[in-house]
Amino acid sequence: MQGGGQSFTVVWRPAAVRTARVVVAAAGTSDLAVANECAAVLTAHGVVPTRIDDVGVAGVHRLLGETATLQAADAVVAVAGMEGALASVIGGLTAAPVVAVPTSVGYGASLEGVTAMLAMLASCAPGVGVVGIDNGFGAACVVLRHVTGLERTVARSLAVEGIANVEGIANVEGIANVEGMAAAE
Repeated sequence: MQGGGQSFTVVWRPAAVRTARVVVAAAGTSDLAVANECAAVLTAHGVVPTRIDDVGVAGVHRLLGETATLQAADAVVAVAGMEGALASVIGGLTAAPVVAVPTSVGYGASLEGVTAMLAMLASCAPGVGVVGIDNGFGAACVVLRHVTGLERTVARSLAVEGIANVEGIANVEGIANVEGMAAAE
């Protein structure tokens, strides 16, 4: 929905808040629209991301100040245009999977996001995956699949251990009855 130069996201029946620790990092202010799209989709699905904005490699000292946040994350989304180096730098700072989102902003040889996309695809940092140009929605979907997988793994582990009705785990899609799983084992 568009209005007055701003984008709005309408959420019908938002999901319950989940415990996943997800970071959405935007390199510059011109990347915020895509980062906001990603954050809105995550929030609608119950994942409230930590935002780190204006942390591109031109001001890498701002990113380095967030190292502890990145290292504690379950997943990180890196949104960047121009040369797209942010994803590789973040990939070197965290063990969490990094979803790289190239943006079409920039000037000179940025080629409407193609330069950033190719740089992200060529990243030597392990665990960096790339979605299409300006695809904040797609990045959120990748993270949601990862987070759901983590939640299912935790629920199954707890069921095997005989721990039931753990807050936030029993409602994971596909794991409707943790107590029943424990009894079935």
